Amino acid sequence: MPERMQTPSDFVNDSIEFSEEILEATRNFARSKPWRGEQDLRAAKFREFHDALAHGTGPALIIDVPSPETDSGDSRFNQVMNAIEMRGKLSVVTYLYLYFLAQAVEEVQQGAFDGVEPMVKSATLFKRVFPRSFNRLRLDGGMFVSGSPIPGHLPERTRNEDQ
Repeated sequence: MPERMQTPSDFVNDSIEFSEEILEATRNFARSKPWRGEQDLRAAKFREFHDALAHGTGPALIIDVPSPETDSGDSRFNQVMNAIEMRGKLSVVTYLYLYFLAQAVEEVQQGAFDGVEPMVKSATLFKRVFPRSFNRLRLDGGMFVSGSPIPGHLPERTRNEDQ
């Protein structure tokens, strides 16, 4: 990978293998069209996805959306509370990053960290399951944000992708 990450693609590592459980949960989440519906419905989709990943043993999920127009930049993993706190616009890639960050913190505490950065895992999984949305991402202040598609980089639709 390049020394200085400049595009979301710089964070992707296609050699990462995800468990079938994570892939299935993420594909089911994609089929639920998490970006559609009123805020309460969208939050319910995120909670269902979180429950499928965390199995009640992982971090809690707190969703606080004062306004759906607010960006997700204030979202964070609260290590003291062991909780993913989603604030502002509900963002799939932000959630994935925070989920893998929480997982990495737990692995470090147990001496079992696999060495793969949470941003790399989240970008790789997001690209794999949401390829069209991934191609609309850009980096802004170290965060993935949705933007215009990169010309010439639109993959074919997949059965799990935003159709």
